[in-house]
Amino acid sequence: MSSASTSMIAWIDAVSFCLSGCQAVEPSNPLAAPPVQKLDSVAGDTVPKSERPILADSGTCPNRATLEYLRDSSVVLNLKTVAIGNITTNSLYSMDYAPEYAFDGMPSGNWTQWISDDNFRPFTEPAVIQVEYTVPRVVIGYTLLGRYESLKDRLPKSWTLQGSNSSKASANDAVNNPYWTTLDTASNMAIGDQWNSPISYAGITRAISCPASYSRYRLCVMSVNGSSVADLIEVELLARPGGLLVFPRDSAKNPPRFAVVVPKDTIVVPKDTVPVGRDTVFAVTDTFYSTNSVYDWSYGPENAFDHMPPGNWTQWISDDLFRPFVKAAIIQVEYPKARRIASYTLMGRYESLKDRLPKDWVMQGSNDSIASAKDEVTSALWTNLDAVWGAEIGGDWNSTTSSARLTRIMTNPGSYKKYRLCVTAVNGSSVVDLIEIEMNP
Repeated sequence: MSSASTSMIAWIDAVSFCLSGCQAVEPSNPLAAPPVQKLDSVAGDTVPKSERPILADSGTCPNRATLEYLRDSSVVLNLKTVAIGNITTNSLYSMDYAPEYAFDGMPSGNWTQWISDDNFRPFTEPAVIQVEYTVPRVVIGYTLLGRYESLKDRLPKSWTLQGSNSSKASANDAVNNPYWTTLDTASNMAIGDQWNSPISYAGITRAISCPASYSRYRLCVMSVNGSSVADLIEVELLARPGGLLVFPRDSAKNPPRFAVVVPKDTIVVPKDTVPVGRDTVFAVTDTFYSTNSVYDWSYGPENAFDHMPPGNWTQWISDDLFRPFVKAAIIQVEYPKARRIASYTLMGRYESLKDRLPKDWVMQGSNDSIASAKDEVTSALWTNLDAVWGAEIGGDWNSTTSSARLTRIMTNPGSYKKYRLCVTAVNGSSVVDLIEIEMNP
């Protein structure tokens, strides 16, 4: 390794943030990036105010997110969730492993990845991958997801995460370029220690000590764990929800979850796309869906509210909660304002998959801002609107086609912003599987 790269990693180990009101500790190494306060002068040029970091709380550090919050409650800012202007890199093995693949939110089993050029054996320069959002965003943490087992030597060992609002900032800039503000550094992240996994992929989640609003973020990989290339399945930049959908991360079938934004456009539901007798269904803008249980990304909760026509059905499928019973599988919808729901219809697949239909459930409503799909069924934040026990195949669930429908009148209706269905038993399967949940006024 060259003396320049050695001194760079020494600098990474030395820098720390938020020791005193988000002031950067002044490093002695001449390669070190200047602190935020010195961003007015850039190689003889001036950084416009519009390109400076937007700090929260009048320039002081906001509360640092805990790792538990990052894992369980944050959302990922990727191509599936927000508008991204550009994704670039200074190092690429081939176009089969383009940088946008690290931000595509592909589910496990369909992974794509960014692979750098041969930068690391010997070290020539950092491998940099950069994302540019269409508007500045506050990233509170991040997760790096990479392949394990035979390819774990490609996992990053030392890196720096940086942010910028400068229109001139690029993936080709040196790590110490003052257009960039360093947000986090990591060194000596070794296989078997920080990188550790019993399965085919591994992830590391880190909090950002002093989050600020930037339109550009980049990851600068300084070294890897033995290979000549860096290889990442996903670079997940994490933010507070703000209306984005959160998926659980506690399932072996779900690596760090991939969030989605519910479409903002009003959904027009043609009357001929569902069986005759369906009532008018609420289909509104700014409606958000969440769940405490999802089998994998292909079966997210938004699928139960997408009004797809027969032949193109999608569905929400829970994780394996019911054989044996672990906890209720809960799916939730949140409207922009309170709405009165008089009845609801559950629609599921019949024939060979009818054992996945709900058997016992409770429909609940809430206007509490903190009420969520993760609350217990008995939570005082929720009001019971309807309850069903023993909806069996051939009884309440009965159909001569490939789908079955069951409509219920709310026994205790009211006006609520949030509604959730809590399934506590199914008809023999280990998962619950619903094509649609229709909320009728």
